[in-house]
Amino acid sequence: MSILSIIGLVAVVIFGKFIWDTYITGKTENDAKANEKRNPEEATRMELNVKRGQHLNFDYSPKRNADNRKKSLNILVELIGCEASDIEKIYKATLAKEIIDIHANPISFLKTRIEDLRKLKTRDALSMNFDPDDTPAAFMCEWAVEMLESTIRQKEKIELEIFVDDERERIRQEMRRISIATIAENLDCEEKYAELCFKQQIKNDATVGMIENGIDILDFLNHAKSTFEETKESQAIELGISEDVTPAGIACLWLNDLIIERQNRTPYDDYVENMGV
Repeated sequence: MSILSIIGLVAVVIFGKFIWDTYITGKTENDAKANEKRNPEEATRMELNVKRGQHLNFDYSPKRNADNRKKSLNILVELIGCEASDIEKIYKATLAKEIIDIHANPISFLKTRIEDLRKLKTRDALSMNFDPDDTPAAFMCEWAVEMLESTIRQKEKIELEIFVDDERERIRQEMRRISIATIAENLDCEEKYAELCFKQQIKNDATVGMIENGIDILDFLNHAKSTFEETKESQAIELGISEDVTPAGIACLWLNDLIIERQNRTPYDDYVENMGV
């Protein structure tokens, strides 16, 4: 078989496939529609090449033109009625206000707006004979993309901060539980009764101090709290945790309850105590 015959056969196959895809299966048209949806800018450049008579120009990469971009920016400036230096800030503020006014999810709103603007870029490009990225809609799309990226970064930052805070609180609560377990072990009682046992032990010691040494119960409680406050700082450094979840720190909290309870006593409470009832 000669070279010319082979070339002719290949041409027939290619042409046949073109006919099949285009007129029978519609694959070519379907591919074009899918590409238009996936990459409207590229599809628009393809259409512009055809419109300009460049049927064999398959370069669909961006071809920005400074003069066209300046014209498009001036259109937006005139449309909004502001200085060119303020146009981006004003447009972003307009988007933010719209999000607030309709109580929209910022990320969903901006994604939808960007898709709408990409379609508008196509209409602008075809009517103005500009590259899609040189149109007025292109500027708005770029600013909306910047807002979206900023919003996502902020959301991720907030989520990270929440995670860190939650993890810090989880660790704090675990350290508190361990400290309470230590107190319970020293008092030889169950962990769930640690607070009750501690307070009862302090009350017993305060009563003994009052009877044997004439120490005022409130003075005893304040002195005990002061002692634990001095201890909790060193425990926090030793254990690497915050002072309020150390054994001494928890003891201070429970002692504070007893002090408030003592300060709020009525004469009747004193009478009952003195009568030994």
